[in-house]
Amino acid sequence: MEGKEGLPVADTTVVAHLEYEAARIATNEPEQAFSAKMRLAWALAHSERGRVDYERATRMIEDMMEVTSDVKREDREVMNELLYLKAVANLNTDDLITAHYTVTKLLERSPRSNQGNALKGRINNEILKKGLAGIGILAGVVTVGVTLAMRLAKR
Repeated sequence: MEGKEGLPVADTTVVAHLEYEAARIATNEPEQAFSAKMRLAWALAHSERGRVDYERATRMIEDMMEVTSDVKREDREVMNELLYLKAVANLNTDDLITAHYTVTKLLERSPRSNQGNALKGRINNEILKKGLAGIGILAGVVTVGVTLAMRLAKR
């Protein structure tokens, strides 16, 4: 299944399974908890359930980013993945400014990231669509205003 701008979508059963798995692993296998949270963050950022999951993904990712601050190679890759997932969640909530900022931050760290470059293109397309829609609405409002002003001037 595909979501906004061709992004994959995690259905309800996948999200529910990963929520269960993350809770179970956090209790029984703490050393695997971060990986389970990463999988859950991915599912929430791509969830078909909508805005609540996207916002939850964003909060979870921000918490995980605080923990992942070392400069070791694996942490760098994890941080890049977290930035990507945060940008996806922001795109899905239509927070396009934050999505653009986040994916730009990812590309500063990893300029050749195919995922990051593709996502930036999707975000830019969405910004363009929203901008054109906004311009269209503004043009309509101006036209109505001018028409009303002309009618009032004739009286």
